[in-house]
Amino acid sequence: MELGWWIAQPCWGRGYATEATTAVRDHLFVSGFADRLLAIYEPANAASGRVVAKLGFAPHSTFLVAGRRQQRAVLHRPR
Repeated sequence: MELGWWIAQPCWGRGYATEATTAVRDHLFVSGFADRLLAIYEPANAASGRVVAKLGFAPHSTFLVAGRRQQRAVLHRPR
């Protein structure tokens, strides 16, 4: 399952992405709906990189979308 977010600029830096992603991650893993999550973000967006790292995602691969580099990170459900 892929996971991504878009936060309006006036809401940046308030912890919304971390809070929402934590809730989604916990629900998906506890319910057994997902064994692995993929987060996709632009490496130039340091704040998104920090959210991904804070939640335990590990870098997986990069790819291009409309000429812009994207980072894919993976998080496996704890056993």
